[in-house]
Amino acid sequence: MTYVDGHIANTGGRTVTGVTVQVLFRSYTHEVAQNETQPLKLIRTRDPYVDLESVSAAPLNPGDAHDFRLIFDAVSPDWEERIPRFA
Repeated sequence: MTYVDGHIANTGGRTVTGVTVQVLFRSYTHEVAQNETQPLKLIRTRDPYVDLESVSAAPLNPGDAHDFRLIFDAVSPDWEERIPRFA
């Protein structure tokens, strides 16, 4: 499994109740080695283990920020192992 952790902030004026991200893993030749789309999951707790929840269960109000984690069961062996690009 491969985990991608990050931080998201709502800088807009409305509450965000769902986020879907497209993640591009590039090869060493800068071609797309893998293209994944999945819902963003917020990190609810870290201790004693990381527990995730959907954005709909914990909406992001204007000005809110939260850590997130994306989980990939498998990543292409051609991946260059740099931080993937999000869209």
